Amino acid sequence: MWPPHDGELNPIEFPILHVLPPLVVRTLQKHFYAGVKAAEMRFKYNAADEDALTGALGDRLSEPAPIVIHTGNEAFEWRSEAYKIRGQGRGAPEHELGADGIFQLEVVDQLGQFVVRKGLLFQSKKEWTGTDRRLLGQTHDLLGQSSSAIVIDFSRNGYKAFTAQAVVAAEGVRRKIRPQENRPLAEVLGDEFVGCLRGDNGLYWEPQRERLMMAREQVADIPPKQYIGNTIRRVI
Repeated sequence: MWPPHDGELNPIEFPILHVLPPLVVRTLQKHFYAGVKAAEMRFKYNAADEDALTGALGDRLSEPAPIVIHTGNEAFEWRSEAYKIRGQGRGAPEHELGADGIFQLEVVDQLGQFVVRKGLLFQSKKEWTGTDRRLLGQTHDLLGQSSSAIVIDFSRNGYKAFTAQAVVAAEGVRRKIRPQENRPLAEVLGDEFVGCLRGDNGLYWEPQRERLMMAREQVADIPPKQYIGNTIRRVI
């Protein structure tokens, strides 16, 4: 699945347009669609387990160098990166109860202030079938931190995303997921996450102190294993 053709974006579906120009938003949208598609095409090379697939997805959603986007009299520096958060060694975050990862989006103004800083926690599964009680428990834990959390099902037939609420409502039974809740991951990330309809403001991974922050500067209980982030900084 590919993003819609270049056209006018709707601020109702993309509230991020209140802080970023359409060209930057469209660039982010295409980045997620293309990155997920590239990861799907390489599924067989990373199908050993969920961690490998999550890492490969992060690799396809990151760029080695920042990109500058010019929009009229404005310019924005876009950085995208992905890395595994250390889970061993003194002071390392505890991952046993953690999420598999976090998608993060930050918008920074010319004064270095965060205009947007939000995250989307996710749990990973590989070719989910049948009943998965462990996944059900993990999803309950995610909902305790974020109502926007999702579950990603990596499959040779494409990458799908489900809301955590849908997985809980289905009691961890794959066949109980309703068709309308069985959505392409590229669509959820490229439209809902980029558009700021999914993800929690004030939920973000803080790399310097190695901790997951929630709204009102509370430390979350379940640190992620993988960070996949995008930072947009206005430079002009």
